[in-house]
Amino acid sequence: MTPNSGPQGPTPNNTPAAMAQIAAAGQLSYVYSQFAAIPYITDQLDIQDEPLYDRTIFAAATGQINDTSSQWFSSVVGPGTNKTIVDTNMRQNSVLPFPEAFAILGIRLAPQDNVLTADWLAILNNFVFNLMLNTKSYNRGDIRHYAAGMGSYVGTTLGGTQFLANGFPSVGAGHLLALPLVITNGLSFYAQLNTGNLGPYTLNANGTGLTFRCNFVGLHARAVQ
Repeated sequence: MTPNSGPQGPTPNNTPAAMAQIAAAGQLSYVYSQFAAIPYITDQLDIQDEPLYDRTIFAAATGQINDTSSQWFSSVVGPGTNKTIVDTNMRQNSVLPFPEAFAILGIRLAPQDNVLTADWLAILNNFVFNLMLNTKSYNRGDIRHYAAGMGSYVGTTLGGTQFLANGFPSVGAGHLLALPLVITNGLSFYAQLNTGNLGPYTLNANGTGLTFRCNFVGLHARAVQ
């Protein structure tokens, strides 16, 4: 055995940080490859940095939040649904129309600014966010983790009115994924709130209800025409 043989220390390419960078680069290559594959042909693909978004609305006193009623992206068209572009830029339930695809680079959850504090705290403390791709949960966590990076910010109160946001209202403070998730064309997906022992939650009668927005930050691939 030579003096230099035996176990060697980490090299620049096999440290945890380097391996994480390699994995992330591979994921990004996969994201871009998705947008370059059939049926995406040169000069027929339009990729924009824009969000995929939807919002759910719950009335004070009667609005009940549960696994089904809290779903985003799954009920955007159809009987009893009157959503406009203010609510969502989805055009089909739970799937992107052909030949669209979306690379999720961040997930951001935002309530309306004047939500009742008691309602908001009950939701934060008793629900988690869950993203479903087909029948598998691909991203689940505390609502606070998915910082919105948007909302009202005031230095003083206005007549005693308070403004709430999910995190600090700054673009740089919004949630980002370390590894992108790709919604390929035809892939079924939706997002929702899951609860534990609390069960369904009914909003307070003396509150303002809840308008809750889910934004996917990322790259939206669409046909040129």
